[in-house]
Amino acid sequence: MDDKTKAVWDELLADDAKTNWLTVSVDGKRVAYLESGTGGIEEFKNSLSDDQILFGIIKVIALDVKKNVTSKRTKFIFVTWVGVNVSVLKKARVSVQTEEVKTMFPGVSISIQADSKDSFDPTDLTKAFLKVGGAHKPTQYKFAEDIEIMTEGL
Repeated sequence: MDDKTKAVWDELLADDAKTNWLTVSVDGKRVAYLESGTGGIEEFKNSLSDDQILFGIIKVIALDVKKNVTSKRTKFIFVTWVGVNVSVLKKARVSVQTEEVKTMFPGVSISIQADSKDSFDPTDLTKAFLKVGGAHKPTQYKFAEDIEIMTEGL
């Protein structure tokens, strides 16, 4: 992991961090920082291109709001993005690269492989979090300042 990727990952781990996503690429055996941001899942989606393979982390906050007490837990989505215009030869290496990159980011709650921006629907991702969660589910998941999905009824 390069220094910039490590610095951004460390920032993502901090409770008060504004940065909430990160992307990296693999060039040979080297994992290199691409981009990061503070705009949540929509900004992450907008950073994706149909002609690239990249790996990303999206920070999501699980909130449990009860009367006057709010509990916050950080969750991470590991993303393997394989754009639809990527060559078959390059796609063939993705599974090996995915496992190598994923080990650099411990504590991931869910992983997705995507080739369409439709794969980042916050409601679908909330359902995925609920499937892997414990007995006590949060009341909502926050994907960005303006994107919160309530869990009741899901």
